[in-house]
Amino acid sequence: MLGHHVDITLVKSVLRTRFALDDDDVAYVGGSVADGIATPWSDVDVFLIRHGAEAADDGMRLVPMPHDDIPMDLEVWSRGEVEDLLGKLRALRSDSRSDHRAFMRLSDDERDFLHSLAIAIPVHNEDRLRDLQADVDRDLLAKLSLARALVGITNSQTDLLGWLSSGDWQSVGVACQRLLDFSASALLAAIGCTHPGGKWLTALLRSEFRDRPVPPRLLAGAKSLTDRFYALQARPAHAGAVDGYARACVGFANLAVAYAQTAGVERLDSTVRAVLWSPESPRSPSDGRSCPALSCGAQLRYDSGQWYLLHVGREMYQVNATAAAMVLLLDGRSTEQDVLDVLRDLSSADRDQLARSLHDLLMFLENANLLAPCEAS
Repeated sequence: MLGHHVDITLVKSVLRTRFALDDDDVAYVGGSVADGIATPWSDVDVFLIRHGAEAADDGMRLVPMPHDDIPMDLEVWSRGEVEDLLGKLRALRSDSRSDHRAFMRLSDDERDFLHSLAIAIPVHNEDRLRDLQADVDRDLLAKLSLARALVGITNSQTDLLGWLSSGDWQSVGVACQRLLDFSASALLAAIGCTHPGGKWLTALLRSEFRDRPVPPRLLAGAKSLTDRFYALQARPAHAGAVDGYARACVGFANLAVAYAQTAGVERLDSTVRAVLWSPESPRSPSDGRSCPALSCGAQLRYDSGQWYLLHVGREMYQVNATAAAMVLLLDGRSTEQDVLDVLRDLSSADRDQLARSLHDLLMFLENANLLAPCEAS
């Protein structure tokens, strides 16, 4: 037996009876069972790669399991289709691209299949299955998933600001939901999870972070990351609560991005690189600026594997991942010490080095007129 309810011997017997398995065919169990998040009522996701199958034989079908109420959800691929898909993945790897547009070159079905292949539990022809798995670059899949999540977060925040300014509080709630889903995807991708997410986000957070330490700030007092994510799903039922809800969701998203950029990093790159601007007379940030925040019209965006800080209608600056993580925490309510505490919590970098990096960033932002007056003390 496997997991809650899957008998591999029975699965193999059904496939042999109904499909006359060839010695060169490959079969395996994937889906929620292989991910370790199946429930007793989950169907059994089985993948069959046929060595000599024609295109007309490919597709998806439900196959009843003998003496069992749970059906087998069978997906049939031809060997040629799989080789073509692995070739596409190799092309992405050799192209050294890690942005979301490269990710979009894979369809949802192809991405789902690659994940299922990476975590496959053998049913038939295990040696050949292992050969195919060796061609699946899981690090690249996770990297592309993270890039897509980061783009989704920055775009969703831009949409959220638009709905807030227009007073459409119900659309604000919808935008926050998207923001939360992308945030969960970023957290999962940051630790190497290649699952596409979807309806399984909560279960994946529970499974993947069960034995992994979670920074307390991400939890915000909740007992687990799943509890925190679930609590944020409750949208407000009236306009008066929308602003606070949006702030909570954005705060969680910004911490998720900071975690994704700095988790496990022992040394952070403190260099800030400007594309269209170079300071003529650098100066230290004002002594009275205890709660730094970005000025009106400033936006942080992620595209093509690179972070950009936009002063809308004026300039665009290219910043590294460390600077991006810090910028996300400049909310006008947190002191510089708060920002340092958050980053120290999320990464293993030296505190003195973090302080120097933050000082360099604030100098850069003030010289570029990208800091707003402090709203709190």
